[in-house]
Amino acid sequence: MGELLEIVSGPVAAADPSHEPEREDQSVEIHKPKAAHTLREFLIEIGTIICGILIALALEQAVEWTHGQERLHQVQEQLHAEISANVQSASLWLALAPCLDQQLFDIETGLLAARESGRYAGANRFSPKLIRFQSEAWLNARAMQIFDRLPAADAKALGSFYFFPIEMQSSMVTLHSQAGELELLSRPLEHLTPAETDDLLAKLGRAKELYARMNYASLLLIGSGRELNARPPNEYSRTQLLSGLKPSDRRCVLEPMRVWGIVNAARDEAEVWSALRLHYNTQ
Repeated sequence: MGELLEIVSGPVAAADPSHEPEREDQSVEIHKPKAAHTLREFLIEIGTIICGILIALALEQAVEWTHGQERLHQVQEQLHAEISANVQSASLWLALAPCLDQQLFDIETGLLAARESGRYAGANRFSPKLIRFQSEAWLNARAMQIFDRLPAADAKALGSFYFFPIEMQSSMVTLHSQAGELELLSRPLEHLTPAETDDLLAKLGRAKELYARMNYASLLLIGSGRELNARPPNEYSRTQLLSGLKPSDRRCVLEPMRVWGIVNAARDEAEVWSALRLHYNTQ
């Protein structure tokens, strides 16, 4: 036991030097920038910095230009689809013109007779179909401010075209309001005074004036759409048009595709209406 205590309490043997961690000089060598001692060295350093900045700016501009071209291509596709949709809407509107012309003529004829007799016999209601003209893609494109990338002639053509659907959408709402004021003329009226008849004729005159403006704007819109390579009305357009009409009104509706062809082939407005009446009388 004594020997054991002597061994335990004895001096601790020196550690094996092979197990000692290696101690190396871990200091980091720092290279301090050298100051330019000559004008040539100074200009080289400034030139290097400027070249780096110019390269970074050029790369940034290249990325922005690429993204801008992608957005421009998307906007052009959206505009072309919207332009074609507006051309189809104008063709649908003109396809209904024979029906609306007849309705206005019957109402006016009845009112002129009522001025003398005091009795209005009634007529088919003036019922313009609510046709939508669109300008959302155009307004979004203007808000994105990417038209600087378009040629000036293209931007001008688009601005001229979109004057019509914006105005026509507003006129469509007004015309429907005026048609509502004429709704009482769809039934017989007794004991009309001349003053009351004149008031109804004045309302009818305002509706006829706005209706004529809608027709003329539709002609111009189709012509402008042709210059922008708008697609013609599709085969579904006539089915879509007839879906909201009474059977008695369907017989006077023209084929929208035929209307589009007549407008594009005619030389002036008079020739358009002459051709439309001819096709209406022969269909």
